[in-house]
Amino acid sequence: MNRRFSLMMLALTLMGILCPRLYGQTGTATKNSLRCDPLKLDSVVGTVSLSLGTDRVAKEAMTCLTKLWRENKSGGGLDFYISNAFLSLMEENPPIFFSVMSGEPQMFHEWLGQLQDLSFTWSDEPPCGLEVKRKQLVSILQHTEISQSKGAALKDQAVKKLSSTRCRQIE
Repeated sequence: MNRRFSLMMLALTLMGILCPRLYGQTGTATKNSLRCDPLKLDSVVGTVSLSLGTDRVAKEAMTCLTKLWRENKSGGGLDFYISNAFLSLMEENPPIFFSVMSGEPQMFHEWLGQLQDLSFTWSDEPPCGLEVKRKQLVSILQHTEISQSKGAALKDQAVKKLSSTRCRQIE
């Protein structure tokens, strides 16, 4: 019995040491910050969702995403995932999304110009499963007031682009 207890305590101790490392909780990230890692975009977006889109978490996530977008300009295929993450953040907290993007107008226009190809391309069987998401985003934005004038102008551009975007079916 004593040996079993000792082995269990050893296992728990090792789990306490190894689990944070396995799940990326080491390095420069602090307890209250997101880890800005291109391989952890799902975690960044999920954290914003779990926080119910709180301003602090959404702003931190947007800072991460804009950094990753700039770093990815040389290619690599990450732009599809970053674009989808932008859409998720725009859905969760439109005021923060447009506030951050108003400080990055060139990035916003570059992203918006590629939006249909990056986030509304469908490779599965018809009908396109992204159409519902597109309509939902348009509705959310139409019913969201953005007080900052630059952000409001960007929101209007996003609504216009999303309204004219159609899902592109590829084989």
